[in-house]
Amino acid sequence: MSGHKFIGRKAELQTLENMYHSSGFQMVVIYGRRRIGKSTLIKEFIKDKRAVYYTATKTGISKNIELWGKQALETLAPEMNQLTFKNADDLLIFLWKKSEAERCIVVIDELPYLAEADKSILSVLQKMIDNQWINGQMFLILCGSSISFMENEVLSEKSPVFGRRTAQIRLEPFQYREAAEFVPSYSYEEKAICFGITGGTAKYLSMLDDSKSLDENIVQLFLQKQDIYMRKRVIC
Repeated sequence: MSGHKFIGRKAELQTLENMYHSSGFQMVVIYGRRRIGKSTLIKEFIKDKRAVYYTATKTGISKNIELWGKQALETLAPEMNQLTFKNADDLLIFLWKKSEAERCIVVIDELPYLAEADKSILSVLQKMIDNQWINGQMFLILCGSSISFMENEVLSEKSPVFGRRTAQIRLEPFQYREAAEFVPSYSYEEKAICFGITGGTAKYLSMLDDSKSLDENIVQLFLQKQDIYMRKRVIC
């Protein structure tokens, strides 16, 4: 089934919605292994909301600030699109001013990449939260796929932002009932097989197409790639 609707994650969405409709600063930490559906959850939550969504990249801090700044301006002040930010402090102050009186969601996806580019970024965020954002309507989401980083550097007591979060969500693979919703036209047995071969991983479930047979899906999504890999191994 191509073009899946958003499936599951009702409890997580409700948590985010409840916080969104509460007044004052909010900070949510969302983490879990890759392909588990973190970005999809966040994008579902922020749709139709005033939000700056930035995915950090494995580039230097200057490039990240440039790209993040462009995203912020495009969303919050398109008339100022010629503006550039010299550093993280300038960009974060701009975001603060845009969230002083009106709820604004700021998402930093793949936070570990940003922290790798600038090891002081969490301290900068902590200073901004304590001195400015705490009195406004900022809704900050920190997201990452490195579980060790998120637990040790963001959630632990040694983290500069420790104690600032108002919620944390560790996203887990789908259980059978939700996984089955990705292939509604399949039989119970076929749904169980799909759950087994994907391990409930959102990315793999979303690639299944129940307008095709289960065998076709398995060959197309799994065996062909494995066959190509094995051929390369033989050639090498």
